[in-house]
Amino acid sequence: MIKRRRYSRIKTRALFLGIVPAAIMALSLTAYLITAQLDNLELAFKERGKAVAQEVAAASFYGIFSGDIESLSLNLNSIVKRQDIVSIIVNDARGKLLLSLGKAAETDTDTTAHDTKQTSFFFTSVQSGFQSATLTDYPDQIQSTQSEIAPNIIGSVVVELDKTSLLVQQRNSIITSLIISITGLIITGLLAAILSQKITRPLSKLTQAVIRMKHGDFSATVPEISKGELRSLEEGFNAMAKTLKFNQEILQQQVERATSDLTQTMEALEIQNVELDLARKRALKASQAKSEFLANMSHEIRTPMNGVIGFSTLLVKSNLTPEQRELAETIHKSATGLLNIINTILDFSKLEYGKLEPEYAPFDIRSCFEDPIVLLAPAAHEKQLELVLLIYSDVPAQLIGDETRIRQILVNLVGNAIKFTHQGEIIVRVMIEDETDESCRLQFSVTDSGIGINEAIQKDLFTSFQQGPKETTKTYGGTGLGLSISKKLAESMKGHISLESTEGKGSCFRVTLNLPKSSDAPSSGIDKPFKSKKCVILDQHVISQLSISHTLESLGMSVTEIGWEHLGSDLVGDQDLLVVGFSAEEIASGVTTDRISRLQDVSLPRNVLILLSSSDAALHESIQALSQAPCISKPVTRTSLKRILDKIFSHPSALPTPLEYRNPSGPIFKDKRFIIADDNPINLQLISTILSTSGAEVVEVDNGVGVINAYNERRPDLIIVDVHMPIMDGKEATRRIREMEHGERHTPIIALSADIIPEHRDALLSTGADIYLTKPIDDNKLWQVIGNLLYDNRTATLENVITTESAEEVDAGKNPPIYDKQEALRITGGREELAIEMLKKFMKGLPQQIDLLETHQTDRDWHALGEVAHRLHGACAVCGVPALKAAVSDLEQAAIQEDIDSIPCLIQQVNAQAKLLCESSELLQENG
Repeated sequence: MIKRRRYSRIKTRALFLGIVPAAIMALSLTAYLITAQLDNLELAFKERGKAVAQEVAAASFYGIFSGDIESLSLNLNSIVKRQDIVSIIVNDARGKLLLSLGKAAETDTDTTAHDTKQTSFFFTSVQSGFQSATLTDYPDQIQSTQSEIAPNIIGSVVVELDKTSLLVQQRNSIITSLIISITGLIITGLLAAILSQKITRPLSKLTQAVIRMKHGDFSATVPEISKGELRSLEEGFNAMAKTLKFNQEILQQQVERATSDLTQTMEALEIQNVELDLARKRALKASQAKSEFLANMSHEIRTPMNGVIGFSTLLVKSNLTPEQRELAETIHKSATGLLNIINTILDFSKLEYGKLEPEYAPFDIRSCFEDPIVLLAPAAHEKQLELVLLIYSDVPAQLIGDETRIRQILVNLVGNAIKFTHQGEIIVRVMIEDETDESCRLQFSVTDSGIGINEAIQKDLFTSFQQGPKETTKTYGGTGLGLSISKKLAESMKGHISLESTEGKGSCFRVTLNLPKSSDAPSSGIDKPFKSKKCVILDQHVISQLSISHTLESLGMSVTEIGWEHLGSDLVGDQDLLVVGFSAEEIASGVTTDRISRLQDVSLPRNVLILLSSSDAALHESIQALSQAPCISKPVTRTSLKRILDKIFSHPSALPTPLEYRNPSGPIFKDKRFIIADDNPINLQLISTILSTSGAEVVEVDNGVGVINAYNERRPDLIIVDVHMPIMDGKEATRRIREMEHGERHTPIIALSADIIPEHRDALLSTGADIYLTKPIDDNKLWQVIGNLLYDNRTATLENVITTESAEEVDAGKNPPIYDKQEALRITGGREELAIEMLKKFMKGLPQQIDLLETHQTDRDWHALGEVAHRLHGACAVCGVPALKAAVSDLEQAAIQEDIDSIPCLIQQVNAQAKLLCESSELLQENG
């Protein structure tokens, strides 16, 4: 279709080139000829009319001259009978009609009334041949007079001729001319078509060949049959087509060769990619194995380290000589430092392994920052450093984020600041950089006046195992992982950490996080119980004074800041409360006692509160005894400040005595009521025995329903609940208790489990548990956690970062003993009778537990199998049977993963270990 269309276009153009000029010329000539012929016919018609008129005038002369009308009529009748003469009218010299002959003369003598399109009129005068002679008085003028004498007109004639013959001749002339012109055009067109074929055919063949070549057919050629320039064009085109075909063949060969080479290269690359993928998998597997090894080894090392730290603590409290005490304290410090290093390595290995993922949930800003600062304060006080937390008033009360990771970053940064600062201050600021209705950009900074960091090493400071100069590493030690972990934690929460430091002047670390706002956040002004109270603050440390002022204002108090020079003014005496803060520098210089003595010499408000940058219990007791005012440590949390102010204003008798601030002899929880829930009777007995030594009332239950019932009977002061229990587990029990409290009160809840999976821990904490401890339980840590929860209102929540990392998993490469007496005694706090009794109960119920395992295996109920294995694992952990514990732990993991192939073999291992435990002669002697 395309070829025909293009061929038609070429042919049409050729015909146009031949016909159009000829047609224009023919039409022009035809028009000229027709016009000329029409003019000639018209001229001939007029000449005939004039001749007829002259003939009529000559024939009319005698009749007019003589006045003989009959003679005149007779002479003209022969003329009027002619075919083309319509009428003849004769008039005399005066215009009077003499005679009218013809078809129209009989009816109408008015020439103007005739149709001029069909007839034409010709006028002429009739002249006399005679001239009148006139004599003149002057003969000499005769000649001129004769020449001037005009002919004598005696009449006139009008001849009307018919134009029909003229019109017929004109029409015939036009038709003839058009026929000749059209015939010429047709002949010209035929000649043009015949002649154009010689040009259009070669051109059309060239066009078709070009189209074929355009579509890739380079074999297209045209026959060389033309002459002249067309022959040259055909020869040139064929030569070009031959060259293009040759080039195409060469190009095709090159493409095929390149394709072959590329195919070989792709195959080689594919092989390399497979090898790289295998290498990558091997590297990932090696990295995973490394991370798992670090995590497992950290867990395994921490178990004996806890024993070393615990027993060294007990050793320090015993009666020792000064040399022995110094050695024991050295052991304790070294073990504590080693444990911190192991904790850091564990965190780093989990970050590398990808287990530490942020979990976003609403959290309280003040408790998130205040709790870690309070726990780190003793270390700062020991170096006589001023540790200040400044939370700006525009920071929302609640945000949504990973509170645990934010705490961990804060602990790392503040811990480093304390380590590298020898004098001065450490300021922690919490502020808002930017804010919208839905979210805000939270920034917290840690600024110290320590040794600073050289600018050259700042860029590598956040790299793993980077510790700066060798002198610094040698002097201060450490792993070089704290800042790396902090940076990764910040980036995992889509934030960043930055550093500004000048060597010799100090450093400032800033952490910026974009956090959503909580829709359930309390509005400002709800918790301001002291709106009507006025307070004056006296603190030489400006930033500490500002921090205390912000905290008091958040409680609704009207705050005034003064210096020691204004102490005796009336302004001070009119206040409801005087808060006096002493910095670490003032305490170290010894001016504290003098200034307290000065307080007794001036008029003071009724109520006074002393704040000390010290954790020394003896100092607190002496200052409180001297000032007769309550004394607490700085930095102070909003919760503890609210509690002490409530006692000052509402219950002065409830203020603690100096000895109640620290009781090193042991925990005393008289008049307290504890609920303990565990479905394993051995674990239940162990925890109940430990807690009973404190003087508290202990209520034992074995499932979550029992916890709810005991809670409803009488509100407890503390609940310790196992996670995995029948009927109702600890997670559900915790959730229901929090629902019953409706936010009106908060009962501390400690969750216990041998499960160290972070997801399970986080799920339990999200239901409302305050802290999560892993089994086996260290009694000292348990006392510490209980004391913090009861008296410091959840200031121990930082412990969940530490305690949840511990687990007593046995390395597969070891051969753990069947029974570990030392481990059993450590768990029971050295109570041998309790350890033996717990083992007896364990052995009594062991066959029943193994029967349940086999029954659930037969029923293929892997969930129930995992639950039984979990309970058995918890019982093994507190009875000192590590071999059976390791076998049960492997079985529990296989049940969770539903590893059907491994479960039968693992149950056989559990049976074998149980049989060895029963047959052990050493164990029989211990139980005998």
